[in-house]
Amino acid sequence: HILFCTGAGISTNDPAGLRDYRGPDGIWTEAQASGLVVGEPGEKGMPVDSPWDETMFRRMPAARPTFAHRAIAQLSGGEDPLVKHVITQNEDGLHRRSGVPEVRLSELHGSAFVEVCGNYASGDSDESSSSEDESTSSDAERAALDA
Repeated sequence: HILFCTGAGISTNDPAGLRDYRGPDGIWTEAQASGLVVGEPGEKGMPVDSPWDETMFRRMPAARPTFAHRAIAQLSGGEDPLVKHVITQNEDGLHRRSGVPEVRLSELHGSAFVEVCGNYASGDSDESSSSEDESTSSDAERAALDA
Protein backbone atom coordinates (compact mmCIF):
# COMPACT_ATOMS: atom_id res chain seq x y z
CA HIS A 1 0.00 0.00 0.00
CA ILE A 2 1.14 3.53 -0.75
CA LEU A 3 0.37 6.44 1.57
CA PHE A 4 1.25 10.07 0.84
CA CYS A 5 1.93 12.59 3.61
CA THR A 6 2.06 16.14 2.28
CA GLY A 7 2.77 19.58 3.65
CA ALA A 8 3.28 23.13 2.47
CA GLY A 9 5.86 22.26 -0.18
CA ILE A 10 3.31 20.62 -2.45
CA SER A 11 1.33 23.87 -2.65
CA THR A 12 4.15 26.40 -3.08
CA ASN A 13 4.75 25.76 -6.80
CA ASP A 14 2.67 27.14 -9.67
CA PRO A 15 -0.24 27.11 -10.24
CA ALA A 16 -0.97 26.92 -6.49
CA GLY A 17 1.61 29.52 -5.53
CA LEU A 18 0.83 29.53 -1.81
CA ARG A 19 3.54 30.54 0.63
CA ASP A 20 5.03 28.08 3.08
CA TYR A 21 5.35 28.76 6.82
CA ARG A 22 8.92 28.26 7.91
CA GLY A 23 10.97 28.64 4.75
CA PRO A 24 13.25 31.67 4.20
CA ASP A 25 10.27 33.64 2.82
CA GLY A 26 7.68 31.80 4.89
CA ILE A 27 4.68 33.41 6.52
CA TRP A 28 5.76 32.50 10.06
CA THR A 29 9.39 33.45 9.39
CA GLU A 30 8.26 36.88 8.14
CA ALA A 31 5.88 37.41 11.07
CA GLN A 32 8.64 36.59 13.59
CA ALA A 33 11.13 38.90 11.85
CA SER A 34 8.54 41.71 11.94
CA GLY A 35 7.91 41.17 15.64
CA LEU A 36 4.25 40.23 15.04
CA VAL A 37 4.66 36.95 16.89
CA VAL A 38 6.98 35.63 19.56
CA GLY A 39 7.31 31.96 20.39
CA GLU A 40 5.51 29.11 18.69
CA PRO A 41 1.92 28.63 17.48
CA GLY A 42 -0.33 27.27 20.21
CA GLU A 43 1.89 28.45 23.07
CA LYS A 44 0.19 30.04 26.05
CA GLY A 45 -0.29 33.73 25.42
CA MET A 46 -0.18 33.46 21.62
CA PRO A 47 -3.06 35.19 19.85
CA VAL A 48 -5.78 32.89 18.53
CA ASP A 49 -5.92 34.70 15.18
CA SER A 50 -2.58 34.83 13.42
CA PRO A 51 -1.50 38.14 11.90
CA TRP A 52 -1.39 36.67 8.39
CA ASP A 53 -4.70 34.76 8.35
CA GLU A 54 -6.61 37.25 6.21
CA THR A 55 -3.91 37.52 3.55
CA MET A 56 -3.33 33.78 3.41
CA PHE A 57 -6.99 32.81 3.27
CA ARG A 58 -7.70 35.39 0.54
CA ARG A 59 -5.14 33.64 -1.69
CA MET A 60 -6.50 30.12 -1.27
CA PRO A 61 -9.59 30.32 -3.53
CA ALA A 62 -7.41 31.33 -6.50
CA ALA A 63 -4.87 28.55 -5.92
CA ARG A 64 -5.07 25.58 -8.29
CA PRO A 65 -3.83 22.01 -7.78
CA THR A 66 -0.24 21.46 -8.90
CA PHE A 67 1.03 18.65 -11.08
CA ALA A 68 1.86 16.73 -7.88
CA HIS A 69 -1.72 17.12 -6.56
CA ARG A 70 -3.15 15.89 -9.86
CA ALA A 71 -0.74 12.94 -10.05
CA ILE A 72 -1.66 11.82 -6.53
CA ALA A 73 -5.36 12.15 -7.41
CA GLN A 74 -4.88 9.95 -10.49
CA LEU A 75 -3.10 7.31 -8.42
CA SER A 76 -5.77 7.37 -5.67
CA GLY A 77 -8.83 6.94 -7.93
CA GLY A 78 -10.60 3.84 -9.14
CA GLU A 79 -11.67 0.63 -7.46
CA ASP A 80 -8.20 -0.65 -6.51
CA PRO A 81 -5.98 2.43 -6.40
CA LEU A 82 -2.24 2.36 -6.01
CA VAL A 83 -2.42 5.15 -3.40
CA LYS A 84 -4.60 4.02 -0.52
CA HIS A 85 -4.61 7.25 1.51
CA VAL A 86 -3.37 10.84 1.51
CA ILE A 87 -2.61 12.68 4.75
CA THR A 88 -2.03 16.42 4.49
CA GLN A 89 -1.39 19.16 7.00
CA ASN A 90 -2.44 21.78 4.44
CA GLU A 91 -5.69 23.70 4.84
CA ASP A 92 -5.79 24.76 1.18
CA GLY A 93 -8.23 22.10 -0.07
CA LEU A 94 -6.10 21.39 -3.14
CA HIS A 95 -6.10 17.61 -2.68
CA ARG A 96 -9.92 17.66 -2.66
CA ARG A 97 -10.03 19.96 -5.69
CA SER A 98 -7.57 17.75 -7.57
CA GLY A 99 -9.93 14.80 -7.19
CA VAL A 100 -8.53 12.74 -4.31
CA PRO A 101 -11.58 10.81 -3.06
CA GLU A 102 -12.79 12.09 0.30
CA VAL A 103 -12.63 8.58 1.80
CA ARG A 104 -8.90 8.47 1.00
CA LEU A 105 -8.07 11.92 2.41
CA SER A 106 -7.21 13.11 5.93
CA GLU A 107 -6.74 16.85 6.40
CA LEU A 108 -4.98 17.06 9.76
CA HIS A 109 -5.56 20.79 10.31
CA GLY A 110 -8.93 20.84 8.57
CA SER A 111 -9.81 22.76 5.44
CA ALA A 112 -10.34 26.46 4.89
CA PHE A 113 -13.29 25.47 2.68
CA VAL A 114 -15.21 23.18 5.03
CA GLU A 115 -17.23 24.78 7.79
CA VAL A 116 -18.17 22.68 10.81
CA CYS A 117 -20.40 23.86 13.62
CA GLY A 118 -20.13 22.20 17.02
CA ASN A 119 -23.84 21.34 16.90
CA TYR A 120 -23.68 19.72 13.46
CA ALA A 121 -20.97 17.13 12.92
CA SER A 122 -21.91 16.45 9.29
CA GLY A 123 -19.35 18.93 7.91
CA ASP A 124 -21.94 21.61 7.20
CA SER A 125 -23.17 24.12 9.74
CA ASP A 126 -26.29 24.95 7.72
CA GLU A 127 -29.23 24.18 10.02
CA SER A 128 -31.43 23.14 7.09
CA SER A 129 -29.09 20.26 6.26
CA SER A 130 -29.64 18.56 9.59
CA SER A 131 -33.32 18.48 10.54
CA GLU A 132 -32.65 15.37 12.63
CA ASP A 133 -30.39 17.41 14.93
CA GLU A 134 -32.96 20.21 15.17
CA SER A 135 -35.60 17.84 16.51
CA THR A 136 -33.32 16.69 19.33
CA SER A 137 -31.92 20.13 20.20
CA SER A 138 -32.93 21.76 23.43
CA ASP A 139 -34.70 25.13 23.46
CA ALA A 140 -31.47 26.71 24.76
CA GLU A 141 -29.42 25.23 21.89
CA ARG A 142 -31.92 26.46 19.28
CA ALA A 143 -31.95 29.93 20.86
CA ALA A 144 -28.14 30.05 20.76
CA LEU A 145 -28.15 29.08 17.08
CA ASP A 146 -30.71 31.77 16.27
CA ALA A 147 -28.72 34.48 18.08
